[in-house]
This record gives sequence, C-alpha cells and structure tokens, in this order.
Amino acid sequence: GSTFTGSNVAGSYGYNDDNTFSVDLALDGTTISGFETGVYKTGGGSLDITGDSLITAGDNGYGVYTDGIDVTVIDATFDGGTTGTGILIDNSNYAWLYPMDVTGNIGLHAKNSEILWDAGEVDADTILIAETVTGTVQSLTDPAATGGAGVASAGSSTMIDARSDTRLTVVDWSLDETKMLVDGTSVVDESNWLDIDADHLGAEPLSA
Repeated sequence: GSTFTGSNVAGSYGYNDDNTFSVDLALDGTTISGFETGVYKTGGGSLDITGDSLITAGDNGYGVYTDGIDVTVIDATFDGGTTGTGILIDNSNYAWLYPMDVTGNIGLHAKNSEILWDAGEVDADTILIAETVTGTVQSLTDPAATGGAGVASAGSSTMIDARSDTRLTVVDWSLDETKMLVDGTSVVDESNWLDIDADHLGAEPLSA
C-alpha cells in the first residue's frame, strides 16, 4: 500500500535493488511514479508485484527494469508514460504475468527470457517487444472494447514486435497483421482454445 512519488529528475530511481545478494522483493499495492525508473532490480532473486500495484515510467525510462530476475505479476498495471517502457524483463528464467495490464508508450519489453502472459487489459502504443523470447501470450483485451477476451487493442500501433530468435504462441487474442512486426528469425503462432463435445459413447467424459 505504499506510494513513492518523485519529481521527474533524470536518472532517478524509486527503488534501486542493484546488488549481487539474490534478494527476493515483493511489492503489494504499491504506486510508483515521478522517477525515470520506478523499480530497478538485478543480480538474482525474485520480484513479485501484486495487489493492484501501479508503476509508471519516466521519460525514456522504465516503470520496472529487471535483469536476471524471476518475475511474478498478479493484478498490476505498468504505464510506459509518454516515451518510456512499462516493464522490461531481461535474462529471466521465467516470468509469470497474470493478469498484467499495460498502457502508455511501450507495455512489456522482454529479452532473453521465457514468459507466460495470461490476461490483462492492453492499450499501450506498442504492447509487447520480444527479443530471444519463448513463451505464451493469451487472453489479452482492449479495455475500451466490449467484445470480451481476445479483442485486439484498437488504440495500439503495434501489438507484437517480435525481434531476433523469438517463438511465441498467442492464444485467444486476435492479431491484426497490420500491427505485427516479425523478424525473419522469429515465429508467432496464433491459436485458440480447443472445445470438443465428445459424447459419442453415450456420456460426456469425466476427464481428458
């Protein structure tokens, strides 16, 4: 429930956890704004952001910057501001984002990581940049839309910018080919949930 408010000073940090001690950090219901970088964490350990936290990037900065960190997001919003990035995840063994909302300039920039982004309201100018990333993105929605899960964000100029050596599976989020940038070394597969009515033996199966 804490609030960190800066004065928009270039090079400033709201919370700087740059060390080599593999410390675990948890932010619950935390609001951070007014810093070039809201949270900066490197050197190992984990970062958990939960409880409707709201973290906003400063000019050309980051709401959250991580390197070598296992990241978990449950119910949080990241705002890239006018020229920044909501959250950057670099060199993460695993990032689980459920749900995670992004808005502003760039929502999520993932590099050299494995991600699972499951649900969230997304209307950032660029929703996802992925470089050397594997993972799944599913059930994202446009907060202004009324069509439910899977509706593409009408306000975004780029849905996914898949840069070098990236392999993503997108489920239940209709992609607009005019808002996709895919490098020749990358693949983005668009899929949907499988719904089977299997009652040919006289009754629905109890398990599959």
